[in-house]
Amino acid sequence: MKSLIHSAFRVFSRLLPVLLASAAFGHGTPITVELDASQTALVVTGTSLPGFANTAVINTDEEAYFISGPGGVLLTDLPGFDISGLAAGSAVRLEPVARRPVGSMTNSPRWLWYWDSVLNQVTSVPNDVRLTMESTRALGSISFTEEVGPAPGGVLVANLLAGDLGQHRHLMYYELPDTAATAAGIYGFFARMTSPGKTPSNPFLVVLNKDLDPSTAPALGAAAINLAAGLVGDYNYNGAIDAADFTVWRDSVGQTGAQLHADGDLSSAVTVADLILWQSRYLPQNPTAGVSISEPTATMLLWLSICVFGLVWVGNLNQILKISFGLVQLGSLAGKPDLPV
Repeated sequence: MKSLIHSAFRVFSRLLPVLLASAAFGHGTPITVELDASQTALVVTGTSLPGFANTAVINTDEEAYFISGPGGVLLTDLPGFDISGLAAGSAVRLEPVARRPVGSMTNSPRWLWYWDSVLNQVTSVPNDVRLTMESTRALGSISFTEEVGPAPGGVLVANLLAGDLGQHRHLMYYELPDTAATAAGIYGFFARMTSPGKTPSNPFLVVLNKDLDPSTAPALGAAAINLAAGLVGDYNYNGAIDAADFTVWRDSVGQTGAQLHADGDLSSAVTVADLILWQSRYLPQNPTAGVSISEPTATMLLWLSICVFGLVWVGNLNQILKISFGLVQLGSLAGKPDLPV
């Protein structure tokens, strides 16, 4: 009971300055969450950008900035959320996603990103400040720095009420330290939305503006951060989708765990799905490459998965490439040195 009262007090103490300074927040651009056509997967819509995330949530409204809140924090409740398609009572979570910056496979995965407007480039987060996200409904909080991630599973955004559906709701506080250590600039993080029984959304980018011109800086920072995070399918982080990425996949297929280089679909395992993902981006650039994948059936995927893990067990990964049930038809690669086997 004491914990509940304390939590409610924390939320009220953060809500009060928001109510008193409503002009500082406004509505802004929300994280728009819908279901796909099959009604099985979450989809987040927003601004399309080249780079890692297909979608970015960018607030260019002059009201989208931090204010000083209680407890020594800078506080905003933008972006909000506009959620539709799910049933009332559904739990919706926001799960931050780490990504290695382009340049080297040895780079540490990055959770919090920073764009320096003076240098006009993505740099390390000054003073390693921490971003905290806290439910406005006292459902929990998470925090993370550039290299230290949050607890697994992210933060519960809401157990949706019927009145939430299709409405713009401010369901999350975003907090930075209210000290000189928090430099002006654009702070960003990648995340995906999850809900029980639904496929998680693809990663999207959220940027937060600290003391810069809202009409230009958020968009510039978002573009730079998204490019710095590389491309989906770029498994060796060299900034391109090429044959070397296939080699990384081949050498790690069957591995499980966090932050795997070739885990393109963020499933915590390197599987055939990651090969398909890489190929969907490689082939449009290389139409004459000797790799083609037809639309897989459940039976094909099951059979290929059995073959993959069986071959991993016996240590003969190269034979994976000879499986040809219409799912993976590699043909002869002998004359194609750009696809090493």
